[in-house]
Amino acid sequence: MTLPRRATAADAPALEEFRAHATSLIKEHRGGKALLADLPLERLLKDAVVAGALWVCEDALGLSGAILAWPEGAATRFALWVHPRARRQGRGRALARCVLDTMNQEGTQEIDALALPGDRAMKQLLESLGFKARLLVMRQGG
Repeated sequence: MTLPRRATAADAPALEEFRAHATSLIKEHRGGKALLADLPLERLLKDAVVAGALWVCEDALGLSGAILAWPEGAATRFALWVHPRARRQGRGRALARCVLDTMNQEGTQEIDALALPGDRAMKQLLESLGFKARLLVMRQGG
């Protein structure tokens, strides 16, 4: 695994492939379709590359993880996704630490992270990084 680095425009083709794969898997999770409907991922990814707010990890097979940060209201939010072949190897933690350290150095006061219902691994990772659940959003229909 390489150390996390900021994505560049040269990563665009790999990022699109990664986004398509991640999107297909996220849709299968409870709450995944709603999350994807609320997040304009394609636009967020493009804007994040330009703004330097997208970090990636790579392995011999290509991108293995990505973390996207964006401002929303008073907080900065981030979403993390690690390719299934690369999970439980420290990539998510390395990406999250990199982004959290950068945000803290830049003076970010509030950071929110997203986890889908039932995603215990993500919840445990976030809790180990000092996050606390503060809101459960529930939806009926749609």
